[in-house]
Amino acid sequence: MLYKGKAIEIVGEKEVFGQRIAWIRILEDDRFLQIPYEELESQETVYKLPYLRFISIAAKIKDEIAKKNILAPYESSLLPLPHQILVLEKVMQSIQNRFLLADEVGETNIY
Repeated sequence: MLYKGKAIEIVGEKEVFGQRIAWIRILEDDRFLQIPYEELESQETVYKLPYLRFISIAAKIKDEIAKKNILAPYESSLLPLPHQILVLEKVMQSIQNRFLLADEVGETNIY
């Protein structure tokens, strides 16, 4: 939802003298307001499946980093090779959600 072009979150609602009032939080500056529902704007965005997969994978990576489960963080000195990136892209496009990749002897990563 939008309010005056800004993204919002509806926190609650109530009815005052027959008028529906929304209690909102403006995400941009974290302000809270009470406004009539008529002032809210609909945000009809249709997301395509590849974009949703990207967001899902990004959230998984962020979660793994927060849990300290990733063995080679982004700031490490490891450089992926082209064939490794191709395999990663193929894995990310798959419907499966668990993979075992073994690239070199003695090095195994479970995703």
